[in-house]
Amino acid sequence: MSVVLVRVDQRLFHGQVAVGWVPGLDADHVLIGDDALAADAFGCEVMTSAAPPELTVEVVTIAEAARRFGVLEGRTILVVRNPAALLELVRVGAQVQDANVGGLHWKEGARRFLDYLFVTPGDIAALAEVAALGVRLTAQDLPGNPKVDLNAALADGRLAFNHLSTRHP
Repeated sequence: MSVVLVRVDQRLFHGQVAVGWVPGLDADHVLIGDDALAADAFGCEVMTSAAPPELTVEVVTIAEAARRFGVLEGRTILVVRNPAALLELVRVGAQVQDANVGGLHWKEGARRFLDYLFVTPGDIAALAEVAALGVRLTAQDLPGNPKVDLNAALADGRLAFNHLSTRHP
């Protein structure tokens, strides 16, 4: 086994990943693909120090994550920060078949699709391109909660920016 989950989550490694996804998928490794964080030694230390001792957490560039995608050992969760990073991961060679979009919180210019998924026009464009490249996209915040088929939402217009709510928390 290698990658058991590819996840888009703006917070990268945090409680939902550590307490929900890691035990839910029996993962022993979290690989964070993020160029900015990989270049920040202090940020890497802060991010990885939150992991329990039985879990390996690494921070690498997106290109390095793509290079290692098919050769990872153990049960790995690969996390990227946003849909653009997921698109880059796929473009540089990661053979991603499925991806979970689980945590894009409100930010200026974003609109609500789900309580945990606020998207900008750029996010939607990147997701649409990832879907067009053959990746199955689902939205799901935690393993026990229902999945939402994002490929279908893109195809039928439910994820069109002008149809989304401007309401935010």
